[in-house]
Amino acid sequence: MKNFFKKIKSYGFWVSLSAALIILLDAFGNVFGFKIENKIVEDCVMSIAGILVVFGIVSMNDSKSDANETEDKNDEKQNSDDENDMNK
Repeated sequence: MKNFFKKIKSYGFWVSLSAALIILLDAFGNVFGFKIENKIVEDCVMSIAGILVVFGIVSMNDSKSDANETEDKNDEKQNSDDENDMNK
């Protein structure tokens, strides 16, 4: 349950949930004969997500940048280990 609360504070979670809801509404629209304008919905979702980020309710973490930082640290450690081996 703790992991769930961590996920709902993620920007990606809300964008993904919004996309799933849009698909669901589009499916209902096909059944009941109405059409959803995707551009309008996309603009609304991105605006709301942006507001949530500004107020600090959700965070916009980039997992790729976190992974890159970890790789950079590992590379730095490997380079320093190599230098130490060369100095011996």
